[in-house]
Amino acid sequence: MRSFRTTITVPQHLKERMDAVSVEVNWSAVAARAFEEKLLEIASHGEKQEMSEFIRVLGPDPVNKNRKTYQHIHRAIICKAIPVYAEEKGGMFFDCTPNHPGAKLVSYRLLDANGVQYSCGDPQELNRLGIVNDDKKGRIGFVQVGGKKQECDLVEGED
Repeated sequence: MRSFRTTITVPQHLKERMDAVSVEVNWSAVAARAFEEKLLEIASHGEKQEMSEFIRVLGPDPVNKNRKTYQHIHRAIICKAIPVYAEEKGGMFFDCTPNHPGAKLVSYRLLDANGVQYSCGDPQELNRLGIVNDDKKGRIGFVQVGGKKQECDLVEGED
């Protein structure tokens, strides 16, 4: 997705605090999320958003890009939901195709309009997107993808 440069003005005390942060922060991504939230508010004519309009996902931490955190995002910003299948071996999950022997649906990778990736394995949250799953609760885990561990909100289930 193509990005465009724009200039914003912030108060001096805010800029000083931003500069003092010891971790690397993508301030453009933080601002883009704030812009998305305001646009959603405007689109809803300033009406108070109901929590049912938001889904709980595991996504990039806005302050520390090396971490993921749970956050609530408006369901309208999700453009694509991709099922993630994995095979469990020795307590670890390895990415695989849906028709691979032993493949289990472990999560959904969700993409927003800006290409930001989130993960969700909680059926109640997925249901808000129209994805029907059983009533197993999600939990944080890792899926091995191409030799690298990816943090993911996994579907808990029975074997």
